[in-house]
Amino acid sequence: MDSKRITLIICRPGALTTNHAANIPALHTVSRAHIIWDESEIERFCLHAPPHLVCAIHFAALTGLSRADLIAIPWWADKGNRLEWKRAKSKNKNWGETIIPVTRALRQLLQVMPRHPGVGTILTNSRDQSWGTGFSASFNKQRTKAGVNKRLHDLRGTAATHFIRAGLHDMDVAEIMGWKVTAVSAIRRRYVTRTEVISAAIHRLNKTQKEQKL
Repeated sequence: MDSKRITLIICRPGALTTNHAANIPALHTVSRAHIIWDESEIERFCLHAPPHLVCAIHFAALTGLSRADLIAIPWWADKGNRLEWKRAKSKNKNWGETIIPVTRALRQLLQVMPRHPGVGTILTNSRDQSWGTGFSASFNKQRTKAGVNKRLHDLRGTAATHFIRAGLHDMDVAEIMGWKVTAVSAIRRRYVTRTEVISAAIHRLNKTQKEQKL
């Protein structure tokens, strides 16, 4: 979806005291890295979605951030060519630095997203406040209305295709997403056309040659 269309959409008017299964290890893990939201599914989601959720789905599709990071990332993380900040400690995550490249499409989106006085986070709820709770419930409700059988987490795969089309190598995308290179390569083979891959390579070559002349 191009920036003009995004702009139009965004701007429109205890019974149990002990869990005995808690420490049983999982027999296997299931990777959803190969699953993505395609453009038509994102458009269906946005068709009747409120502006704050339109912002959220596009931001997720262009950054590949987790739910926790999506609702926490502050505006000051925007360093121009990248989003960079440190996650807060939690039971499930360690303190760590997160860096996301700002592509042309992401920059266009950030330029049309609203900034609310006194609110530091990029994403906000229907009351123009930072999300505390309720983001997943609101997103899933809209997803169900749109008839899309995908999860919020699957937008990470969409972001991977976006980074590939923007010219990043599979190893670079894997580093950003925290995936194995083989997972990124599988997404590229499945969702990114040969023409798009070659076009991205030509863009990298032209950029390198231009830099070498400076």
